[in-house]
Amino acid sequence: MRTAPVAAAICAVLLAFLALAAAIDGGSILLHVDRPVQLWMLGHRWDWLQSAARAATELGAPAPAFALGLALTALTWRRSSATGFAILVLTLARPLASSGLKVLVDRDRPSVGTLVATSGQSFPSGHTLAAAILFGSVTLAASAWEIRGRAIIAVGCVAAVALVGATRVYLGVHWLSDVVGGALLGGLLLAVVRILLARGSFDAVRARRRSLT
Repeated sequence: MRTAPVAAAICAVLLAFLALAAAIDGGSILLHVDRPVQLWMLGHRWDWLQSAARAATELGAPAPAFALGLALTALTWRRSSATGFAILVLTLARPLASSGLKVLVDRDRPSVGTLVATSGQSFPSGHTLAAAILFGSVTLAASAWEIRGRAIIAVGCVAAVALVGATRVYLGVHWLSDVVGGALLGGLLLAVVRILLARGSFDAVRARRRSLT
């Protein structure tokens, strides 16, 4: 928990820089990196890898991630109401934060090489953000239940988020900077919630629950 304030500060600064850069002239500054990555992806497309990317990208599908977040809230609440409430806050805040930042930045998606249907603005990547919040919530639940091998679980969750982000670029629906932005926003929300948990800000939920029983 001691690293959470540092992580929050780093994510906030980097996210603010990327969001500003993405909002100015359609993110033309970021295209110096985004476009070469996109062209490399376009040059390395194979049928089997496209099918795998379509399947893997569903790990960050916003609607299922929201439903799983609610289920994880209910499961974790039995062990720790404070952690369960923290996961609920993350689950509810994620679509609001995503939609709000998309409207503020208003960046267009890539115009060529799109392999799946999509809609809305490009920055940040909603799938990457949803994956970051969902799998970040898994690590919170694992800590609450004191599951062994939490370090391995955390590494697996980070890898899953990275995989989802990579598929969004590979499928042509996001720029690399959109994916990084989604990961940073997810990291920021998770860090803030961890800070609140460490400070006991969610303990009031536990106390209220006990007073009602």
